[in-house]
Amino acid sequence: GAMASKLRLQLDAHASIHENVRRLLQFTTSIMEANEEGIRKDIDSEFLHDFRVAIRRSRSILRLLNGVFDPEKTAWMLAGLRELGKRTNDLRDSDVYLLRREEYTSLLPPSLRPALDPFFSDLEADKRLHHRQFCRYLTGREYSGFMTSLKEFIAEGELPDPETAPLAAEPTGDVAAKTIRKALKKVLVHGRRTGSETSDAELHELRIDCKKLRYLLEFFASLFPPKATAQVLRQMKTLQDNLGTFVDLTVQMEFLQSRLETIPADRGGISEAAAIGGLLTTLYRKREKVREHFHEIFSGFDSNETGELFDELLTGLA
Repeated sequence: GAMASKLRLQLDAHASIHENVRRLLQFTTSIMEANEEGIRKDIDSEFLHDFRVAIRRSRSILRLLNGVFDPEKTAWMLAGLRELGKRTNDLRDSDVYLLRREEYTSLLPPSLRPALDPFFSDLEADKRLHHRQFCRYLTGREYSGFMTSLKEFIAEGELPDPETAPLAAEPTGDVAAKTIRKALKKVLVHGRRTGSETSDAELHELRIDCKKLRYLLEFFASLFPPKATAQVLRQMKTLQDNLGTFVDLTVQMEFLQSRLETIPADRGGISEAAAIGGLLTTLYRKREKVREHFHEIFSGFDSNETGELFDELLTGLA
């Protein structure tokens, strides 16, 4: 019964970007609302995942296409969506680590596996708490008021004042070509700056740049030849998978390190510390292998083939 977050918008390249961003926001708010019941009933973690993707997509497009709406309204929407996203973080974290129970257990020798039971018991208790808290928020006045105001605002079809929203009246095709080229350039420049001692923070920032480019490609996808779009997204997927795995492993290590520093000493703490130490060692080795492969993968993306694909995609839009 979940409503998936995959975009299904057929855009008109000649229509104003204001009209089409409004359509995107109408779609993403409908996704959020459609997944509320699944979140409340705790049917599956995918409901919360799709809810969060809709928030991220909305925020990303609003920032990347700054100038479509009045700046005060844009700031209000971004602040409300940011707060909503923050409200989901703790519940998301609990879900993610509980889903890794089998994976984490398999990485340890049999003698250490039972030592993770307290860790997962605490996660289950945390999830119950965070789920209750978020459900109260979903049924409260703050969330209801924000969503009502958001839907009323994006239902307004009149173009804003060009002095405060200079992008609003521009044709969608022109905006698509300019913003995608700009986002691609940022990914390439950022990626080319990375060296053999690339820091965790640099790879994290590059991953964010890639996400922004992907959100633009997905939003404007209906303007492009389907075959070329699929090829471009495939080119991006390998790079994004590498960066995503790296960042994911880094976050897991930070989470486990924080647990290691707070393990209660009175209930088998030594065994649990040994188990978590073993996990940290394994995850560190995995992450460093991913880091080693980054430059090879980025070189494959930063190629003439990719450049030609993007040129084919954007030719004729602007």
